[in-house]
Amino acid sequence: MKIDFSYAFALPHRMAIALPDSSDKTIIDVHPDHLGVRWTYGNLLNIPLGAFMPLNCNWAADMWIEIDGRRLGLPAYDRAEDILPVFHAIYDDSDGIIEIEGVGGTSGAIFETRVKNSTNEPHRYSLVFSITGPFGEVPGYINSDDPLDYMLAGWNDRADRVLAVGIGAKTPLRRDTAARTMALEWDLKPGETGTGLLVRPYRAYEEDVPELRSHDWRAEFEAGKETWRALLGKAARLDIPDPAVRNAYYACIGDIFIMREPVADGYVACSPGTEGYRSGGAARGIDRRLSDVSRSAGE
Repeated sequence: MKIDFSYAFALPHRMAIALPDSSDKTIIDVHPDHLGVRWTYGNLLNIPLGAFMPLNCNWAADMWIEIDGRRLGLPAYDRAEDILPVFHAIYDDSDGIIEIEGVGGTSGAIFETRVKNSTNEPHRYSLVFSITGPFGEVPGYINSDDPLDYMLAGWNDRADRVLAVGIGAKTPLRRDTAARTMALEWDLKPGETGTGLLVRPYRAYEEDVPELRSHDWRAEFEAGKETWRALLGKAARLDIPDPAVRNAYYACIGDIFIMREPVADGYVACSPGTEGYRSGGAARGIDRRLSDVSRSAGE
């Protein structure tokens, strides 16, 4: 008799990207043909200490890759450098190669896309970001002369809150949904490459769009990865023949810091999850004030 536990590892898979001990978390759900991106602008600072009041996401979007309008399935994904809480995936298609990395920065969640036309024919490559639900609006859908490279809340928050902004690529008019879809697009000849960034700012409004466009997001992207390298480099070193177990060890340590964040009364706590159980009342180790954490982080 064959015993098969493969069902336990079926998609969707979930991971979260953020800086250590950050209230600004972005959840990524990996599906066979798209990435589900979920977030909230709330935090645990205003929830009474010890109260079980779960903080859930109130915004969600689907993100996927297209070549010449054909949606690609996600062949595989992993963590950047095998262990960092940084999303990484490569789409190796017969019509080109697309690589995506997602990292939590200091002022936004940053998804960098790198594209290469590895064929002998020109192709169009697209990273599509589409809000699920009734809210969100791209200004250029509503007024033809307005921009298409950022999306506003419109509802469910301050109307002028920026949900996402595209950097470094053409942003075409998409009609996947009524005003709630934007995309980065590259038209590449054989051998050409392209890059671009899709950013989910943590706290930005329409008046901030010029600054968002000029901000050095790639420096913030690299700084986010370096923060995790430095933190996990302080962990006890594990040398074993099985690299998968080693990587899981460091990944689990990283996720402890993903789930830690500031809570009420100047404390920091570790919740048992990033949604549903994200609550100071369900947390473990509410025993250190933020001043203590800041002091120990510098040691």
